Amino acid sequence: MTITWTNDIIGGTTKKMARNDELDSQSIHIEDYLDSKTRSVGELSNGCNSICNASPYEITHSRVQELTKENMELKSKLNCFICRQNLFTHVLIPCGHLVCGNCVKLTCCCCSLRIDRYHTCTLPSFPHSTGHTVSFSS
Repeated sequence: MTITWTNDIIGGTTKKMARNDELDSQSIHIEDYLDSKTRSVGELSNGCNSICNASPYEITHSRVQELTKENMELKSKLNCFICRQNLFTHVLIPCGHLVCGNCVKLTCCCCSLRIDRYHTCTLPSFPHSTGHTVSFSS
């Protein structure tokens, strides 16, 4: 013979144990998450300390290197789409590729479109100006 109230107690205890297991599992995940965030904070702190302890020369030198690299990348965008050696001087119609005079042909070798026409373009010299414009002529 079973007593009804013991079944209720066993059922309630079982539910509580299941909930306890669920909370333990969540707790483990939260601890792992906090550990990873603590490591990230430590790495960021070390990075900040190295920057703060760097001399002005080191900071300036690294900034000059970054700007030099960026300048080279921007200048390379002015080069011919095909040979990458000369500055572009022509815009191909209809594809719009920018090529030098040596690479102008009847068919664009990049997209295989037949060139209907091209526009000659000249880049102004811009040693110190910031407003760069390109002029086109037919």
